[in-house]
Amino acid sequence: MESGTTTHLTGVMLGTFDPPTKNHAATMYLARCYYPFDQFFMAPFSGNRDKADRATAFKHRLAMCHLAMANSPMVEVLNLDAYGADGGRLTAYRTISQYYVKGTMIALMGADRVPALIEQGQFEPIVSEFAVLVVPRQDAIGTEECQEKLRPFARFQVSHPLQLMYGSGWRFLDVNVDGFSSTKARASLKSGVDTDGLSDAVKAYAARHSLYR
Repeated sequence: MESGTTTHLTGVMLGTFDPPTKNHAATMYLARCYYPFDQFFMAPFSGNRDKADRATAFKHRLAMCHLAMANSPMVEVLNLDAYGADGGRLTAYRTISQYYVKGTMIALMGADRVPALIEQGQFEPIVSEFAVLVVPRQDAIGTEECQEKLRPFARFQVSHPLQLMYGSGWRFLDVNVDGFSSTKARASLKSGVDTDGLSDAVKAYAARHSLYR
């Protein structure tokens, strides 16, 4: 790419989002502090392979994603179910790249998810085709295991942040994100303990539909 040329940069977050937390929005905000993102897509899976047996109904997770991102104008929530793109992350990324992305795409992936994707054989095909920004968590849950699991994939690691904008591969985001996860959110909602890790709209929706009880 010629010097001075700019491109429209899109960040993509895939996940179960069961439920979507303020941490998901914070991840995108922090990523934008390091990369010139123009927009973000948040796309819940309708039946995430490794969580399908315990995930909340897709219609509820999709609705909560819309509520969680209602005050984030740069974030658009996608319904990939309409494209039948739930055959794994690679299929989902390809669908988003084909139908939604204008310019360059970087996938934002939590460090706690990477080991499972490696075990499932999904990680290498993804980083061979797309740029992936691996997001560490402050509580280090999954991060140390992720670093160890990523050693065999060092050949795909890019040395400079801006390289992700012009090709494939992976790199850690240079900042840790708060460790409040959807797992912790479900536990809080189940026990009836209030938490500031969820938006009021998401908490109200979960209560109205008797989710996580």
